[in-house]
Amino acid sequence: MPPSPAISTILRWPKSIENIIANKLPSITKLSSIRFHAVKNNNYTLKAVITKSDWARALLGIPVELHDTLTINSQLSDRGKTLNADIFAPNITYDNRHLKKM
Repeated sequence: MPPSPAISTILRWPKSIENIIANKLPSITKLSSIRFHAVKNNNYTLKAVITKSDWARALLGIPVELHDTLTINSQLSDRGKTLNADIFAPNITYDNRHLKKM
């Protein structure tokens, strides 16, 4: 059974992000595993409010601890080859460094 449309869309996000990186930094394709992938013209909007960080270390290996709510508002456009993200992290610890008003 093919994945649902929502799952298919989520699975295309990394390819869209790699395409934007490859477009802005063409030589990176020679220095890393980043490659251009043919995808349809995807446009995504992501809005998230994150209150817990325990999963980030367990699933993604990200050394972060949230002490307050983290907010993300982002837009990705394949056609415009752009990724815009506003991330507000008022109080976090990243890699044993305490950061405020990020």
